[in-house]
Amino acid sequence: MHSDSSLSACIKQGQHLAISGVSGCGKSSLLQVIAGINHLNRVLLSSTTID
Repeated sequence: MHSDSSLSACIKQGQHLAISGVSGCGKSSLLQVIAGINHLNRVLLSSTTID
């Protein structure tokens, strides 16, 4: 499976984004990638919408 190497998200004013998971699942690594401190080799993302 191949995908382009871009990731985008639109979080509107007043909305919140939560990154959660068990210890060791990569939360801090993801934040470091977002901040540009680290680079991705590969990633698997899933999302859940809670109304």
